[in-house]
Amino acid sequence: MLGVNRRNVLVLGAAAFPPRLGSIAAVAKQNGWNLHIDRLSRCDDGISYDGAIVLLAWNKSEIRFARRLARRGVPLVDLAYINAKFSCPRVIGDNVEIGKMAAEHFSARGFKHAVWFASGWSAAHQLRFKGFKGAFSGKTAKWIKDNARGANHPRRKTSIYDWLGDRLASAPK
Repeated sequence: MLGVNRRNVLVLGAAAFPPRLGSIAAVAKQNGWNLHIDRLSRCDDGISYDGAIVLLAWNKSEIRFARRLARRGVPLVDLAYINAKFSCPRVIGDNVEIGKMAAEHFSARGFKHAVWFASGWSAAHQLRFKGFKGAFSGKTAKWIKDNARGANHPRRKTSIYDWLGDRLASAPK
């Protein structure tokens, strides 16, 4: 029944992350779409796609496949703004607002100190931190980040939780 009076929509890569996929599936059901889900970007299976929902980061095979789809005229929508080099319409969250909401959550519960932790420092991380720092009512909003590749780098420890626990133990109380 593929393609018969229904749209074939590809959900590619990280866009198929289970929490996100539930929302995509609900929209697909409302609109009568056939969803094709591929996390490995090996979906050049002869199906004529009417559209693709992607989350393009740095996976080169997914980016190559998305480019092939775009050249075929398949409309793409990226659910992130991680790879600015790939130009297509995007639907993204307001990262400043997300940071602000987190700060308001802690402030409303009486927290006077907050520790910001980010495992990376992308544009999204920067915007979320900006929103958090600007909205946190406590005296201290501290960002913890360790880019060093030394002995204390999280990838050198057995667990990122051990690394983060050590850092949090020394944070202001």
